[in-house]
Amino acid sequence: KALTDEQLRHVEQHVREKIAENHPVACIEMPIDQAKQLGAMALFGEKYGDQVRVVAVGTNNAALITQSFSLEFCGGTHVKNTASIGGFKIVREESISAGVRRITALTGQGLTEYLLDRCEITDALSATLKVPTAQIVERVDKLLEDNKKLAKQLKTAAKAGGTDTMAQAQALLEKAETVDGTAIITGQLPAGPVDQVRAAIDSLKKKAKSAAIVIGIAEGKDKAMLIAAVTDDLVKKGLKAGDIVKEVAPIVDGRGGGRPQMAQAGGKNPAKIKDALKAATEMIKQKLA
Repeated sequence: KALTDEQLRHVEQHVREKIAENHPVACIEMPIDQAKQLGAMALFGEKYGDQVRVVAVGTNNAALITQSFSLEFCGGTHVKNTASIGGFKIVREESISAGVRRITALTGQGLTEYLLDRCEITDALSATLKVPTAQIVERVDKLLEDNKKLAKQLKTAAKAGGTDTMAQAQALLEKAETVDGTAIITGQLPAGPVDQVRAAIDSLKKKAKSAAIVIGIAEGKDKAMLIAAVTDDLVKKGLKAGDIVKEVAPIVDGRGGGRPQMAQAGGKNPAKIKDALKAATEMIKQKLA
């Protein structure tokens, strides 16, 4: 199974202790059967010939090979003593097959380059976060905590904004003009997420049963939005939301379109939203007549 962080640290510490103790390393060739009897470990299911090379860490005397603390089959070259290895750092632990895991570590020059790269990263983080290197983790933890709080606040604010949008939409319904049982609901709502406005419009359609709705939204000084919606009974009579926005969008220096039930337009002149809503109201009345 995968090693825990604590187990990996234990492995690293154990290896570093053996490196520091400057143990000798012996390489002895012998028949494979003899190597197996001595307890030499064959790694990763590799195939070996009748004669094998055995590496013993902890002795340089072939007669004392069984006293070494590490004994394994090997075909590669190795150091003459553990001190030559220098440092040791595990950089990866992974599964290579069912029930078998592999540790990848760096030593020597490879470890030096790795550590230099990490130093550059920590120096860059220190400069970006404007804290000493030793305080990077603490600073990042604080940023993550702040981000979590802000996300929660935004979510709460969005819900509150949605409630406010719904309340203002309800106010438009209450003062809406009715023609032969159909509510003509037009007016402006505050800028906010389009999903909130669409949700408010859907709520108005359900409450009014039969309704033609046109909502204007001003976003800053140079952006206007018009959203039109028509209930299905009016669509069957030929009144379509797409036709409404196409007709009035030029008033706000824009254009748009959409489905018969709901359509949207964007424009560059929010100062003309009231004129566009007035024109939409007249158009709807004419269609209903």
